[in-house]
Amino acid sequence: MKCDRFAREGSLALERGEPLDPHYASCADCAAALRAYRAIAGDLGGLAADAAPSGDWQARVHARIARERAPRRRWWWLALPVAAAATLALWVTRPSPVTLGLDVQVLPGPGQARAETPKAGDRVAIVATVGGEAAELRVYRGDEVLLRCSDAPPCARAEGRVSAEFVLPGPGRYRTLLVVGEAAAPSGGLDADVSAARAAGARVHLSDEIAVW
Repeated sequence: MKCDRFAREGSLALERGEPLDPHYASCADCAAALRAYRAIAGDLGGLAADAAPSGDWQARVHARIARERAPRRRWWWLALPVAAAATLALWVTRPSPVTLGLDVQVLPGPGQARAETPKAGDRVAIVATVGGEAAELRVYRGDEVLLRCSDAPPCARAEGRVSAEFVLPGPGRYRTLLVVGEAAAPSGGLDADVSAARAAGARVHLSDEIAVW
């Protein structure tokens, strides 16, 4: 059986600087291991000598640090005021998006008192917020179109709003439709006209129903 005492004890003794036991001279296995150990240690020592830094390495490191810490000219800050001014100009000149809206109110007719429910003769005041977009107001009683206009009477257009007023002629269910964008003329009743307007790419807004009995 091969002796491994040098591997277990001898190499550690050499690292500590302790004298070796006479066993390592008389044991062939341990003597061979000792020779190999000393050969490797010699090779490593030579490598360490070759890899040692030059004598001026500290001076070169400190010089590099000093160069890195030196202030550098930075021209980018000169562009900041120009960029800020351009951003502000875009923000000021860009038009704010318009929120489309449709407001429909029932008002008492001339000489009439406001009742709890709408009645024939009451006035319906319509105001639609459309901004600068093409828009049209339509009033339906069931599927019958009673009013249709955009910027000519009975509609009026000013400051991004289209307004109109009409009188409830009699019993029925009334709804106001706002069409924003290009759409075909009314043809098939309220539901069909809404579908056709949406298919053409227009946006539609429907008011709540006004029921007159």
